[in-house]
Order: sequence, then structure tokens, then C-alpha cells
Amino acid sequence: MTIDDFDLDAWLTRIAYGGERKPTLDTLRAVVAAPAMSIPYENTGVLLGKPPKLDIGSLQARMLDGGRGGYCFEQNGLFIRALKTMGFNAVGLAARVFIRQTPGRTRRSHMLVKVELPEGRYIADVGFGSWAMSAPLALDRQGPQETPHGPFRIARDAQGAPQVAYGRYWGATERVDCLHFEACYYQPIDYAIAKRFEVFEGGAQGEHKIFRGLMPVETCSAHW
Repeated sequence: MTIDDFDLDAWLTRIAYGGERKPTLDTLRAVVAAPAMSIPYENTGVLLGKPPKLDIGSLQARMLDGGRGGYCFEQNGLFIRALKTMGFNAVGLAARVFIRQTPGRTRRSHMLVKVELPEGRYIADVGFGSWAMSAPLALDRQGPQETPHGPFRIARDAQGAPQVAYGRYWGATERVDCLHFEACYYQPIDYAIAKRFEVFEGGAQGEHKIFRGLMPVETCSAHW
């Protein structure tokens, strides 16, 4: 399976979305909200010490064909491919989760997505469980931003760059410092290194591996 074999129809069916597919802000808002009601956050494999396969074929087999949930790299991995297939300009970002911890003291162990639109830059995250933003947030907007599950706001560092997303745990009555993201592009191999995976499954064939951050190598097989 190549990188172009992503099944957009299957993903949209999985999130129960039948609306517009044009790469607009309204479409982005709709496809960010839908997974929260359709695909559960699931990290049992990680907790059991089973490295997840992050290639598109494995993600589709598990979450679309198999009806399973996933955690940030899996859910946002499919999400970013869906956005690109619909024509969005989307890239993955690295993030530090520091729920009630000191900013900068945790590893970049989370993935979220940045989307460039005519209205500006937005971040989206469908793989953060009950901490996830159920609407995209404008990176360059000051003050609270409303989502279906409460307001979020983006704080800035000393140089004015967007740095920290503050929000609420769904159902909570207080704002909780929950996410520190960094505006740098991460390929799947970088996520694997950040998570200290000992095994990373790059997928079959070769030409698409460069896109995933993997150098293609010749291999021998015994198929008949």
C-alpha cells in the first residue's frame, strides 16, 4: 500500500461525517468535532509494550476496518492524511503535555496538527482524549476561543510566539494548563524516536518511505 492509498470515504464514514469536503474553515471545524463522537481514545497497546504501526495501511486496518480507537499518533496520523486528501495544507506539530507540571520539563511526546487557511493558521487535535479541542484554534488570535466543550486560549512566549494551549477537561469547572506545542514539523520516524520505540514499521515498498522520514532499502522476500 502506498501513501496515496488512503481511503477518505472510509474515514469519513468512520467519523459519521457526510458534509462538505472543500478545504474551508467550516469543513475543518466539522471534521475536528466529528471524531470526538465516533473514535475513542485508546492506548492499550502502548501500555502493554506493543509498539504501534504508524504507516497508513496499518492505521486504516486497525481504526477504519477494525473499528478500534487510537491515541494521538494514530488518530492524528489518519486525520492529517484525511486533511491532505481533501486539499488542506496541513503538517504535524510536536507537543509537550504538562498537565499540572512545569512547562518545558516533559518530552515532546504528543502530536497535533497545524492547518494553513486563508483565514490564518489553526491547530487541531483529534487524539488527546478528554483533553482534546473539539474545534480548531486560531494560532494568532488573542483571548478565549470557544469550542463545543468550553473555551480554550493560546498563550505566548516572551517573543510573542504561540506556545501553550490552555483549556478545560471536558466537564471541569476550572481552566487547566494542558498542552505545550512547538511549531516544528515532525515526520513519523521523529515521533518514534521521541517515544523511544524500539521497533518502527515503515510499511511495504520503498518510494513513499522518504515522505515518512525513512530511507528506502532493498530487501529480499520469498513470495510465490
